Amino acid sequence: MEQARVIEFSDESRHDLELCFAGISQCEPQHSYGPAVRPNYLIHIVLKGKGQFRSGNASYALEAGQGFLIQPDKVTYYIADREDPWEYCWVGFRGNRVEELLRELDLGDEHPVFACEQTGALKSVILDLMNIQGSHLAQRLHRDAMIMEFFSILASQLHVASSARDQERNEYIRQAITYIQGNYDQPVKVSDIAAHIGIERAICTCCLWNTWESHRRITSQRIVSQEPGNC
Repeated sequence: MEQARVIEFSDESRHDLELCFAGISQCEPQHSYGPAVRPNYLIHIVLKGKGQFRSGNASYALEAGQGFLIQPDKVTYYIADREDPWEYCWVGFRGNRVEELLRELDLGDEHPVFACEQTGALKSVILDLMNIQGSHLAQRLHRDAMIMEFFSILASQLHVASSARDQERNEYIRQAITYIQGNYDQPVKVSDIAAHIGIERAICTCCLWNTWESHRRITSQRIVSQEPGNC
């Protein structure tokens, strides 16, 4: 049987970032949740062991030192490893600023999984959150401070990962520019560029349209025959 402890906070009424619940669980082998759709956001932090997380058509093998984001109205499924079942902790949250916050953390459909070295610190925050019960102002403010500390720790970790992804995107742009300059007298398609770089066509399309103007002003109609709406 799964050994889980969960605390729900039904009194949270602020709109920017609302804490819904927090918990921690040592799962049994092959313990699973879903497929399911959640009404709020969740972030799970893997503390020990291994498991698998599925979101849409994507599947991720995870282990200690990683985490995953669950978004509202998205079908997700996760299951503990048979040999080395994971232990994880989590927070559920919602609010008007959540989308903006996750965007700044570079978490979303494209990157629902992340690496984090400070799992111990995040676990401590979640345990502290679970111990702050009650609806008095002092307790609510204390929970506000702790959930902000959780995201502060997460941001310090994900900024490094985000910078590495930016470097990767910049390298894609550099290779694309080199390819286009070498074939400027030929009709070049996104699929040609993607094949040259060695990435999927959809990734190449979004990468080009999202970052092109910040690198060089080139007439896009001459380069690609695709609209940015295809990202």
